[in-house]
Amino acid sequence: MNGIFRARVILVSCVIFVLSSVEGADIVAIGTLGGSSVAYGVSGDGNVVVGSSFAALNKPFRWSQSGGIQNLGVMPGYVAGIATGVSEDGTIISGVNGTTESTVAFRWTESNKMQSLGTFGSGSWSSAEAISADGSVIVGYSDGGSVAYERAFQWTEAGGMYDIGLPTGSVQSIANSVSANGSVIVGEVSNSVRTQAFVWSQKNGMYLIPYPTSGMSFASATGVSGDGAIVVGNSGGSAFKWTSNEGTSALQDPIGFTSSRAENISSDG
Repeated sequence: MNGIFRARVILVSCVIFVLSSVEGADIVAIGTLGGSSVAYGVSGDGNVVVGSSFAALNKPFRWSQSGGIQNLGVMPGYVAGIATGVSEDGTIISGVNGTTESTVAFRWTESNKMQSLGTFGSGSWSSAEAISADGSVIVGYSDGGSVAYERAFQWTEAGGMYDIGLPTGSVQSIANSVSANGSVIVGEVSNSVRTQAFVWSQKNGMYLIPYPTSGMSFASATGVSGDGAIVVGNSGGSAFKWTSNEGTSALQDPIGFTSSRAENISSDG
């Protein structure tokens, strides 16, 4: 594990902002904790934003309309952090704390502050990538000590960190997003020759999403609708959409462009 964060590359020359409304919108600068700032998540009503502020080290923050920017701090033994997601009501936050040697996923609430989600077995790092609408489910990936590759996880307070498994022939999996109720997870699995998008549910297990075009060797699912029915992602330099009824379809690149990316999707798809 090299560097404080394996999961994300942090921009260091920007100040993030929010639009206070759609009609006649005002741009509101969120500010920083010193240096620069990057946003990674926003609550359902747009009143809470979470992310990271960088000045020598990353600091996880929570910003609200009423309270401004708040440093969430880090757990004992860690030196930096990033807030990666926030629940629908803005009260529960997911993220990652790190040192130069290890990282650990966390869950934050106002009453309990930061709670470590741990790792698989004797692993040395984990990362939280997304959180369900009510904050009860967090997804991401972790190593497992003796296992050299990442494994996607689903975390709940009752069950802890759960390995969602790997299909035959794959050695690594990463969970990138989760549906509103936490029941559907999307991400990617890979081996030495290919990376393929997946959609997972407790009921149906892991399903490998077909590539948009035959002959491709890379695809990653990055977002899922609130009900888990629609998945978006990226493959071969272009965005794609998948549903169980319609299969995988490449989304047309914008006019004048030769590539595109889908990072997420609205709750209603």
